[in-house]
Amino acid sequence: MARPERTCAGCGRRRPQDRLVRLAVGASGAVEVGARGGRGTYLCPDPACVRRALERRSIPRLLRSAAPLPDDLEARVVSRLAEGPNPPDC
Repeated sequence: MARPERTCAGCGRRRPQDRLVRLAVGASGAVEVGARGGRGTYLCPDPACVRRALERRSIPRLLRSAAPLPDDLEARVVSRLAEGPNPPDC
C-alpha cells in the first residue's frame, strides 16, 4: 500500500507525509508545529523551505487563518524531524 503524500508549503514538492513537518492552528489559536488536529499544512524540514513559505506568506493562506506564527518557526520545524527516525533530504 502506498504511503500518504503531502505537498510542502515552501517548495511545492510532494513527499511522503512522514518526511514532512505538520503545522496547524491549535486550540489556543496560534500556529503549532507538529499539531495533530485542525486544518494543517506541511513543510520540508529544510530552513530554505521554511523561509520560502514565510516569504510567500503561504502558511497563513493554506491554514486559512491570521494566527500568529512562532518567531522560532524555522528552528522548530528543522528540529522536529531531527528527533525522528527519518533524516531530512529535501
